[in-house]
Amino acid sequence: MHSKLLRESVLQCRNAICGHTFSAYTEIVRTISPSACPSADVCLPLSGTAERAAYKLQAAANRAAYPPPMS
Repeated sequence: MHSKLLRESVLQCRNAICGHTFSAYTEIVRTISPSACPSADVCLPLSGTAERAAYKLQAAANRAAYPPPMS
């Protein structure tokens, strides 16, 4: 069971006498910092922190593009 957002890893206990070997799944669940080269086939929700940062960047870009009229 693998996908672009889910991976299975095989892990082993650090205690050599134990020897326990097991598998674990790691899943990517949200974006914290958006990719500079996003893939069209991967859609992740933004974390709250990333969403606020993206909003602030967009607001700053809007202010720069549309400065208030001078009186």
